[in-house]
Parts: sequence; structure tokens; C-alpha cells
Amino acid sequence: MPAQFGQGFRITNNEPIDDRLVYDSVEDVIGAESPNRITNARRFDGLIIWIKSLSQWWGFLGGITNAHFVPVPGSSGTSMYWQTD
Repeated sequence: MPAQFGQGFRITNNEPIDDRLVYDSVEDVIGAESPNRITNARRFDGLIIWIKSLSQWWGFLGGITNAHFVPVPGSSGTSMYWQTD
């Protein structure tokens, strides 16, 4: 169950809130040998991740297998666009 905050909260560090949001490489996200890879239990369809080495957004589209981890079309820099229909 997600945490609920009645009054909001303040983040006081300079790291991502969710450790799945930023990775150095695609291999770090899905590689079998990567100690920090995102396991199937922590994946969901629509999860978007910033890949620092590529300066590009990638995401799980249509499922949670490694084959579903693809570049977000139209993503570059800090903007992105993803149309699913």
C-alpha cells in the first residue's frame, strides 16, 4: 500500500525519490549481471527511466520483460512524448 501524507512532505536530498528513475546505462536496468537491475517484481508497464549515458528516456511499454524496455519515442533532453494508441 502506498504511503499517504495528509499535509504533504518536503524532500531535502539531491537524489531521486525512487531509485528506479535514473540509471547510467540500459544494461544497468535490465542486465542479468547488473547488481542494481530492476527485477520483474519492481517493474510495471509505463515505468519511465532516464538513461544518463544516452541522455534519453527509456520505458517499459506493453509489458515488463526486457524486450519491452525501449526508448521513449521523441524523448531527448528533458522533454518527452509517448503516444500509446
